[in-house]
Amino acid sequence: MDVLEKFQSTIAAGASPDWPQLCRELDAEHATAQSTEVREQLLALFCVMMDMVERIEISATAMATFRTGRCHHYQRLLLREAGPAGRPSRKALLDITAREVLCGRMTPDDALRLMADAGVARPALPKAITPARMPLPQAQVGIGRWQQFCYSLAVLLSRPPIFPRKATHKRMV
Repeated sequence: MDVLEKFQSTIAAGASPDWPQLCRELDAEHATAQSTEVREQLLALFCVMMDMVERIEISATAMATFRTGRCHHYQRLLLREAGPAGRPSRKALLDITAREVLCGRMTPDDALRLMADAGVARPALPKAITPARMPLPQAQVGIGRWQQFCYSLAVLLSRPPIFPRKATHKRMV
């Protein structure tokens, strides 16, 4: 893993790591990871890096903002692993969140874990009717848990990561 090697060499040299760049590289590696083991290692590395950033570089006034951004970035990594953008598999998300709880990176009462539980408890829908596009009856006042989950997922995925990617293309004049 290229990110792990960069992180280790920077720490061994006693230098301050470029956290935003390491997070961008970790995000890119996670997107192309072919195995669950590699994704798990990258998630563990993400947690270790963010713990160090939190302890060393974040002021008390910026702590709440940092923790919110960290949580959103972590959830984006998990949702990417659960399925294609905006359409995670309920079963995969439940399995992933269960694994994260067992590893100690997620609490059992985490919002994503609770949403995964709620989504799996419901019977599977036919492929032609997806939860995000399912019409709600006019008489129904509230929306179901799975619709709430899909809406929350859409909101989460619409937010930028905590460390946005740098522009890699040149502007044409």
